[in-house]
Amino acid sequence: MFAATAATIVSGAVAERIKINGYLIFTIIFVALIYPVIRSWKWGGLDAYGFYDFAGSSVPLAIMGVFMIWFGWFGFNGGSVLSANP
Repeated sequence: MFAATAATIVSGAVAERIKINGYLIFTIIFVALIYPVIRSWKWGGLDAYGFYDFAGSSVPLAIMGVFMIWFGWFGFNGGSVLSANP
C-alpha cells in the first residue's frame, strides 16, 4: 500500500506533463523494483542495531545525498577539461 501511495505522489508532480503510458511504466518499475530495494534499507535488518527512523526521513535523505554526489561528480568530470564536448 505504501508503494502505491508513493507512486501517487509522483502523479501529482507530473500531472498533464507526461502521457499516461509513461506514468504507468514508471509506476510498474517503481512498485516492482525501486520501492522494495529502498524499503529494505530501513526494514531489512537495521532495527536489530537500534536504528530508529522517524517518519521515514533517513532513507529520502540518503537518496538525496547520493544524487548530490552523483551530480557533483558528473559536473566535475565534464568541467575538469573545460568542455562538455567529447
